Amino acid sequence: DNQLRGVKESVFIPFCRIASKWVSPMQLTVIGFMFGLLSPVWICLGYFVLGNLCWWINRIFDGMDGTVARITNQQTDFGGYIDVVCDFIIYSLLPISLVIENPSYTSYLIVCILEATFFVNAASLMYLSSILEKRALGSKSKGEMTSVTMPIGLIEGAETLLLISLSLLFPSLKDIIHIVFGIGVVINIIYRAWWAKENIK
Repeated sequence: DNQLRGVKESVFIPFCRIASKWVSPMQLTVIGFMFGLLSPVWICLGYFVLGNLCWWINRIFDGMDGTVARITNQQTDFGGYIDVVCDFIIYSLLPISLVIENPSYTSYLIVCILEATFFVNAASLMYLSSILEKRALGSKSKGEMTSVTMPIGLIEGAETLLLISLSLLFPSLKDIIHIVFGIGVVINIIYRAWWAKENIK
């Protein structure tokens, strides 16, 4: 993700300079979150075009808020915190909405396991990030663009974007995509635990 953030930044900066004259980073986060909440609602109702549209609008606004904060020198820890919480809410709701739209026992079982991996992954990510920040090994020491350091893993922002987008575009394949997603997240959890054992004493 760190390499891709630089690419994203260069693409978004011209638009963000214009947007920064009219809206604050927090306003962009909230607007994006509202569209993100609409996406699973439309998916539950079977309106996949609208669901996909709202998902991509959410992603665009999510990409803009941090860039606007950086170019206007409005970065805050609170803004970074709200941004991550909003992302995790949307990431959690979309797989569930796909199952609600076309339910089956197997789909519910798979999505329950996927959501459990999300929970454990979030705990491992955030606690490890907190330890690294406490030890001055966080985002500032590494020159990262995020408010706090995001320890590397197999499934990060770009991979999450790809897998959720595929599941929304091909809902009939949701179970397979959710299984692949869950396996990737489990690998994340195991890798971070190993990394922590090797690097944190």
